[in-house]
Amino acid sequence: MGGGLPGRWVSGGGLLTKSVRADESAEVGTEVRTEVRTEVRADVRADEPLTTPIEPTNLDTEIKSSWEALAATQAPFVPQEEDTMAVTASSVKDALSKIEMTTEGFIGAAVADADSGMCIGSTGGAGIMNLEVAAAANTEVVRAKRKAMKTLGLRDETEDILISLGKQYHLIRPLRSRPHIFIYLAVDRSRANLAMARYALADVERELGV
Repeated sequence: MGGGLPGRWVSGGGLLTKSVRADESAEVGTEVRTEVRTEVRADVRADEPLTTPIEPTNLDTEIKSSWEALAATQAPFVPQEEDTMAVTASSVKDALSKIEMTTEGFIGAAVADADSGMCIGSTGGAGIMNLEVAAAANTEVVRAKRKAMKTLGLRDETEDILISLGKQYHLIRPLRSRPHIFIYLAVDRSRANLAMARYALADVERELGV
């Protein structure tokens, strides 16, 4: 086992150990014992790298294939625009102004969201009613009609809802392109032409539904 410190080599557990006592060499000085350990592996050649690549197992391959198949079946995420944002404040204001100018016996009109109960815009009222409160309250009418149609299994759409009072007509017309948004109109029954009021709502609904 070559030069270096004198001593005795001991083999055990795949290790070669050289023990040196202080009285065996003057070069040891005050050291009592020095051990040199060299690990010997019989299965590794000098020209073989110490680390070998890990081959993928069948389980790894199956997991990778499953993830690739799942990713291929999923549709890409496409963010959708908020429907209410498409009905801008400017377009609502123009639509309500048109209703007011073209409808006989006009009392007030509003555009509201039946899902949230929010009034998007309103005009009129003439001290007779609070249009924002009226629009929010009529969201319950729209929801109730939706629920009734679903219960009855009616695969159809609501064109308009007419509520006849002693002195007023109240008309509700959902937008076809966005059924949760509706136009609400209140007119004086003694002065209004109901057919023309419905026509005015239908005309504005087409403009807002674009």
